[in-house]
Amino acid sequence: MKIIKKILVALLTVVILVSALFFAAVEMTIKYVEHEYAQLNPGNRLDIGGWRLSPLTVELAILDVYLEYPDLTSEQTALVSNHLAEVYLDLSLEKILDDELIVEKIRIQDLAISAQLQDGKVQALGVDLTEKVPESLPAEYHHTVQLNLKQLIVEAANLKADMQHVELARLDGLAVLLDSDPVLAFDSYQVSSFKLTEQLLDLGQHELRGLLAKVVKEKNGRIRGLIPAPVAAVERQGKEIESSEIAEQAVVENQTQQHFLLRSFSLIDSKGLSFTDMSGAETAHNQIIIDNLQLGRLDSRTPKALSDLILQAHIDEFNKISVNGALSILAESKDGQLKLNIEQLNLLPLNPYLHQELGYHVHSGQFNSQAQVGIKENQLSGEMDILLRDLVLEPTDDDLAGKITKKISMPLDTALSILRDDNNNIKINMPVTGDLNDPDIGLDDLTAQISQTALKAAVVHYLKQSLQPYGTLISLGSMAGEYLFAIRLDDIQYDKGQYQLTEGHKDYLSKVMAMMVDKDSLQLRICSYALKDEVESLQLKDPEGKPLTGWKALANLRAKDIKRYITTEKPELSPRVVLCQPQLGEELAKTELGF
Repeated sequence: MKIIKKILVALLTVVILVSALFFAAVEMTIKYVEHEYAQLNPGNRLDIGGWRLSPLTVELAILDVYLEYPDLTSEQTALVSNHLAEVYLDLSLEKILDDELIVEKIRIQDLAISAQLQDGKVQALGVDLTEKVPESLPAEYHHTVQLNLKQLIVEAANLKADMQHVELARLDGLAVLLDSDPVLAFDSYQVSSFKLTEQLLDLGQHELRGLLAKVVKEKNGRIRGLIPAPVAAVERQGKEIESSEIAEQAVVENQTQQHFLLRSFSLIDSKGLSFTDMSGAETAHNQIIIDNLQLGRLDSRTPKALSDLILQAHIDEFNKISVNGALSILAESKDGQLKLNIEQLNLLPLNPYLHQELGYHVHSGQFNSQAQVGIKENQLSGEMDILLRDLVLEPTDDDLAGKITKKISMPLDTALSILRDDNNNIKINMPVTGDLNDPDIGLDDLTAQISQTALKAAVVHYLKQSLQPYGTLISLGSMAGEYLFAIRLDDIQYDKGQYQLTEGHKDYLSKVMAMMVDKDSLQLRICSYALKDEVESLQLKDPEGKPLTGWKALANLRAKDIKRYITTEKPELSPRVVLCQPQLGEELAKTELGF
């Protein structure tokens, strides 16, 4: 009995000593890491606030990681996070002997990192990184970049020499700010079932929610915030790549090729992908909101397999864009089929590009299209139906418009007028053919349609001339008013600063809607005016409480409020309601209506 007690005491003593040594080793390792980090980065401080070791399960938890660094733009320090990270590891002897590391959970939260790029230098986390980006940062390049991250979680990571597997990785609340302006942000990005072996990179399933992205093209043609690569560096890199291509190809041929697999990708409820172009004569600002993007399985082992593709998006509250189909994305010679549908696309935001390329502005116009295209070995086969509602162009650059006239042998507005029907619509059916990388959208067919309807237009013109002076009434009817209304309706008039409809306005619009229901060929054009001093003198705000900037914003509110009311009351009429470009009024705040 005494011998058993002595053995138990001895075993207990050994366990205690081993545990003490293990605990001491962990503590010493943590202190060493903190000391070495401070030595490598003077002025920085890494502090691991606590750790916990479970002797029974041999699980190590590292808690309250704290990181602080000097802000090189001031005399203060900047805090990355006061509770940066937690790490939970499985350190069982069995796993260690098997060269296996089990990470049960990693959580990084409330991360905030900033970098300064100025005077040809790059500084981040209190460290000068200029040497890491040689020759690529112009002296006039001054920006501050900040990365904010609410949370990063990694769960169930199994790391072996021949296989790495992560069951779940998720980023929450990431935002990248350029000079305090968010240029990239999302609510969450989750990756499930990631696995890496020598033969396969399995990317698992990806889901991105709430994406926000902003791209600005400066007047000098550069993308704001993007570091330009110097010509010398690009040329040098090209030579290095060229000189090593043969050697790399020989190595690759002797190695087992690694494939990749993406099981699915989805983008849901984006907050807007915007592009601002200031490089032209006029600043263009466009935005698309992706409601749903689904991409099916991509497997490099079967590149000819079709991947499902679904896209649902919109430009504004009235527009809808959808793409449905399947495509062999990874194949060099692609197969598949796609259906495209675009409804109620307002053409006014494209004016800066139309001015630059054609010398015209869209005064009013709406684009609708349906297309069905098959793809076989990179060759396109299909057709596209286009409906341009109430398209009216205004020349803005006579020289450029003259060049376009020479190219098509007639003024652009004349060519379009030949295609217009009695409702001022343009319907075009175009074949979609040619190579996927250089498609032919049927411009020859468009020319043929112009030629086919030219005779009818000439006959109408002859009748008008022959019936003078009575024939001129036809011209006056089609050109009634400044805005080419076929039928001019009464204006909607407002008090100064008013944009919301009154009960009297709504009663009037109900009669207009009744006419449109009775005559399905009628479509309504809305042209709103605002006075120059309305916004400034009255300090107006939009429905969200934000201050209005300029008379155009007020005119847009008036036009959209009318279309919104019609869309709410009679949704089927919405595609037949077209908005004009906002107009500056002289005496009356009003909206002109016409068919």
